[in-house]
Amino acid sequence: MTRMRLCNVLVIGSGAAGLRAAIAAHRAGTEVLVMGKRARLDAHTVLASGGINAALGTRDPEDSWQQHFGDTVREGYFLSDPRVVETTVREAPGAVEELAAWGGPFARTDDGRLDQRFFGAHRWRRTCYVGDYSGRAILRTLVAKVDELAIPILEGQYVSRLLVPEPGYCQSHEHIRHFQIPSELTRSIDRVPPIEPRRRSPRRSTQGSRWTPVSGSGSPASPGPASTSPPWSVPSAPATASRRSRRPTA
Repeated sequence: MTRMRLCNVLVIGSGAAGLRAAIAAHRAGTEVLVMGKRARLDAHTVLASGGINAALGTRDPEDSWQQHFGDTVREGYFLSDPRVVETTVREAPGAVEELAAWGGPFARTDDGRLDQRFFGAHRWRRTCYVGDYSGRAILRTLVAKVDELAIPILEGQYVSRLLVPEPGYCQSHEHIRHFQIPSELTRSIDRVPPIEPRRRSPRRSTQGSRWTPVSGSGSPASPGPASTSPPWSVPSAPATASRRSRRPTA
């Protein structure tokens, strides 16, 4: 017997990212369905124990989203898409404060602000945390919000294949048979350029430098028209001799 479930947006994956995407789609007025291969409170987000990063400046007022950007790109060996990183770090403070407003039990300072600590490769303390079970707390907060909005979640489901018989229409091979993609989303998808493969570049030293927007990038520090060129000045790699060149010759 074939079961049919219609929806405008199908979210495959019931971790923190999937649930937050479902909430955004629901707020946009679409009918959303979430599918996950595990129980809603047992998605892999529960394994993220360290915390979630945002340049709030609670402990270190010198911190900024620009510095968060620099740390992220540097530790990603310059493989990250800088525009995606910029969007992420700009919106991170609002996203964390939103989770706290939804009941996320983050650690707080004596004056009630969200506490932050060092974690990973960050230059400043910008990790908001819930003890050593931050991922579990974040997931529970999002599940509670999804339940409040009555967004359905199908647990224990695997999607093995997506079938696209015609543009704008999709069928999954197994549990969800049909869902319609709105035409405006189809047009947006068509405009997305293909992702080109990236080469792994050598790690670059940024000691003693700060990542600052180039003039005209449209950032708060330098208002101006948006540019099609990358809005960040990246420090050049220092010229160093290779080990082979330093070996004595016979």
